[in-house]
Amino acid sequence: MLAALLFFVAAPVRAIEEPEQAAIEEAPTESQALAMVNEAYEKAGKLLKEGEVEAAIQVLNDTADKITMFPQATELRLQTLWLLVGRFMATGEGQKATEKLLADLVGQALPEHRDAVCVVAAQVYMMMANYDAARETAQTYLKQYPPPTKEELEAFRKERFTMGDPAEPDPALKHPRILARTALKDLLDRLAFIGKEAPQFELETLDGQKVSPADFKGRILIIDFWATWCQPCVDALPGLKATYEEQHAKGLEILGLSLDEDKDRLAAFVEKEKIPWKQVYLGEKGNELGKLYGFEGSIPAIFLIDRAGMVRGMDLRGQVLKLQVAKLMKQEATPPPPGASIAEPQP
Repeated sequence: MLAALLFFVAAPVRAIEEPEQAAIEEAPTESQALAMVNEAYEKAGKLLKEGEVEAAIQVLNDTADKITMFPQATELRLQTLWLLVGRFMATGEGQKATEKLLADLVGQALPEHRDAVCVVAAQVYMMMANYDAARETAQTYLKQYPPPTKEELEAFRKERFTMGDPAEPDPALKHPRILARTALKDLLDRLAFIGKEAPQFELETLDGQKVSPADFKGRILIIDFWATWCQPCVDALPGLKATYEEQHAKGLEILGLSLDEDKDRLAAFVEKEKIPWKQVYLGEKGNELGKLYGFEGSIPAIFLIDRAGMVRGMDLRGQVLKLQVAKLMKQEATPPPPGASIAEPQP
C-alpha cells in the first residue's frame, strides 16, 4: 500500500504540471482503465522504494488525467494527495501543490466520491494548519448538500440489503451524506476553539506543583494530551523535544497531560526519556479534560496557545508544528481575530 511509505520518503516535490498531448486520444474502456491503474500503482511503488517521490506523483497524476471519466481517477489523485501531505508533514515543503490538488479533487469529484472527498479535504487542511480553508470546505459542503430525504434514505436502505449486507438496525444511518455531514460538523466544532481563549483548569504536576494554562501567559504554550501506551504519542516525542530545545529559550513551553492509567509508569517513562517539560497525570480527570478541549480522549491531541492565551492551532504534527511555533514567535502578545488561522502570521 502506497500510504505506508508516505512518511519515510525524502525526495523533493515540485508542483505538478499538466502533461502535453499532441492529439486527443481515444477514451479507454473500463477494463483498459483498470489495467492502467494497476500499472500506475506498480510503477509508483517501485519509484517510491527508490526515493523518487516526484516521479511517483507524476505517474499517478498522469494516469488519473487519462481516465478522468472513471472512479479510479479520484482514487489515484487521493494517493497523490497523501504523498504530497506526507512530504509536507515531513519537510514543510509543497504546500501550494497540495492545496491545488485539494481544490481540484473537490471541484472534480464524481457524485459517488464527493462526500468522502470533501471530508478528506477538510481534514487535510486541518493537518496543514489552514483552518480558514478547512472551515470554508466544511461550511460549503453542509450548505450545498442537505441531509438525505426520506426517499433517498429508503432507496439507500434497500440498496444496502440488496448488496447482501448483514442486517442492521438502520443501514440508512451509513448513508454517505449522513456520515460526511456528521464528520464535518464535528470538525467545525473543533475549529470553534481556534482564536478563543484556551479552556482553563488547575491540576497538579508529577512533582506536586499546581499548574494552569494561565501560568504561561506571555509565553507560547503547547498542551500535549498523550500517554505512554499511545505509540503515535511516543513517536512524536523526538519532534517535540527538538522544537522545545530550539525554541524554549525564546519563550516556548510544553505542558504534558497524560491519560496513562498508572502514575508510577508515567513518572518512570518521563525520567527514562528525560522529558524536560512539566507533566500532569490526569487519572480520573482525563474524560473531563477531553470534553473541555473537545477531543473526547482521542490522542495524541496537541493544542498551540499564543502569548495572549489564545488557541492558535491543534492536531499539529512534524514540521507543521515547528513552522507554526516559529510563526507565533514572530508575533506580539496580542489576541488574534476570532477564528484566525496562522497559515500566515498576523501583522
